[in-house]
Amino acid sequence: MKTVSFALAGLAILASVAVAQKQVPVQQVKGEKSFQIGAPAPKSVTAIVYSNTLSTGYYSTPGPGEEWLDWGVTRPLTPEHGTIIYGTMGYATSAPLGSGPTVVWKTYDGYTGGCVSLSPGGLNVSVTGLPGTIFTTGGTGWTVGLNFQGAGLCFYLPAGPFGYSFTFNDSVSGPLLNSGDSIANSFDWIKASTGSCAPGYWFGAGGPWAGFRAEFIGWKTSDSAGLGNDPTMQLSMRGNSCPGGGIYISIASSPAAAFSAVGVGAVVGAGIGGPLPGGAVWDIGLAPGVAPVALILGLFPGTIEFPATTPAGAPAGMTYAAQWVQKIGPVIYTSNVALLFVP
Repeated sequence: MKTVSFALAGLAILASVAVAQKQVPVQQVKGEKSFQIGAPAPKSVTAIVYSNTLSTGYYSTPGPGEEWLDWGVTRPLTPEHGTIIYGTMGYATSAPLGSGPTVVWKTYDGYTGGCVSLSPGGLNVSVTGLPGTIFTTGGTGWTVGLNFQGAGLCFYLPAGPFGYSFTFNDSVSGPLLNSGDSIANSFDWIKASTGSCAPGYWFGAGGPWAGFRAEFIGWKTSDSAGLGNDPTMQLSMRGNSCPGGGIYISIASSPAAAFSAVGVGAVVGAGIGGPLPGGAVWDIGLAPGVAPVALILGLFPGTIEFPATTPAGAPAGMTYAAQWVQKIGPVIYTSNVALLFVP
């Protein structure tokens, strides 16, 4: 788990939970403030993947070490937006201004609630040095913007359902209760004493929505797809400068078609590559000295995506090119894609 420190001086899931709801008390926020850690998200190259940001004016306190888990569904965007480079979370606290909480923020891939299939996702960060309340009495709500890219915390969020959780280190702090993309009026609770997950908590009929303040903003890149004369295969590419992010290539077929191999080559700035097993050819600019890699994929039943990554991520300001070549009878078909990656 990584830690991000803030210096104060520098300041829907369609299925419902099939259990009886257990009510938890709430507290009203006296006032709300915001700040960010790192640079704000660049709007020209980003898109909102998930947003649960409509304030109810309330918060609730789980207690030290208690993990509260909300869930939702990513917005129906194209795969280019799945690399999360920026996010916001919300908490409220009545702790003294200089003694705010530490918050652990996690994601769980594919989570649909009910404590079923808790698969850890790409985010697991401890945010420390947060401010407390600005009031003599009463809780202050804080919205915190986190630049994941700048902190080396970028991660890929698969499309579809997912969970996200917050854990606090004191008894006077907790998540801001918000609505928006969280479409289940319920949350789950991972108990500090046992580590077991208990489903089906809320804040009562007529109470605030049982969703936690969070927003995830993904990388958006310009790409081209389906160039060439291949009647079945389309390519698209996306890139990011996050550590290990590199270039991702999507292959789509319509109708589904069987192919024997896909290969990845790496030649900076070049569009020339060699043949790989099965007659596939890839030309992709990544970094000097990266050897071609053959990936046996077999059947393409729609869209398949795979990464061609470098440890430092994809260098910016470069044009990347990929090419699919296949032979059907006497005819050679190609599908090409080019991507100018500008962060």
